[in-house]
Amino acid sequence: MQDFDFNQSDKYCIFECCQETLGIEAAWIRNVNNRPELSQVPFTDQLLAGLAYVHKEFLPVFDLTNIIDNNHVNANSSSQQTLVISSDPGAWGILIDQVLGLDSLEISFNGAREDTASWSGVNIGSATYRDQFVSIIDPNSLYRIIDERLESCWQRFDEKIERSTSQSSSSLDDVDEPQEVETELTNSIEN
Repeated sequence: MQDFDFNQSDKYCIFECCQETLGIEAAWIRNVNNRPELSQVPFTDQLLAGLAYVHKEFLPVFDLTNIIDNNHVNANSSSQQTLVISSDPGAWGILIDQVLGLDSLEISFNGAREDTASWSGVNIGSATYRDQFVSIIDPNSLYRIIDERLESCWQRFDEKIERSTSQSSSSLDDVDEPQEVETELTNSIEN
């Protein structure tokens, strides 16, 4: 993997993700790593690929497939990389196919963004890099979408737990083993 100096404020990190060519201001990028081992987080949106231990810290790593393109399938996840982004909530990563380069770009910025809750709201402009169209994305807007999706997922999960525990509280009097309670709760959540 090629080393890049991301401390150049006038540069953009250009990368491929879900068959799209994207760019982020290099100042946002902490580093790029090979795909780390990911620990799955149960009962969460597929957007959260998992938690990774990278450079002595735990990072949430996100798979943008469901945001960018619902039909895209990652062909070879072992060859993916993790783009680690530094922002106000802390460091977080996104799975990418590969970094194409670090370069200055002439950006054509979009006008007013009306839909900030979707991928179009994340795309703040465009450029060309080696004859390829590059969508320039805003990490803050991307993180806001990720945060809203995860919050919504966990809220639905909490509601299912509340419903299942209130529905089965009378039947739990008949259950003796904690494992049976856990199994019953898990089954009612999955349905």
